Amino acid sequence: MTIPFERTRALIETKSFLRKLLDTELLPQVPDSLRQHAEYLLRHYPSYADIELAHRALPDLFGPVPPFQQPPAKTAITELGLDKLNVQNKN
Repeated sequence: MTIPFERTRALIETKSFLRKLLDTELLPQVPDSLRQHAEYLLRHYPSYADIELAHRALPDLFGPVPPFQQPPAKTAITELGLDKLNVQNKN
């Protein structure tokens, strides 16, 4: 059974793997067709902020995003300041 932290880690590590596929210095032997496919997938891949939002909305499915050296990508949620709202779950 996959726990929320493992699901989040898989998303983050998959994003890292796709980025590595694009690095011609790190992996010069990767065919161009595979690099193009990785680039296409990354174009639509969820940002760290999106994954964190999924965690807040569905904590039983997604774990929190661990802190990273780089700032999370901006989303409509952060641009509008909606991430700062203190919305509590009402059961």
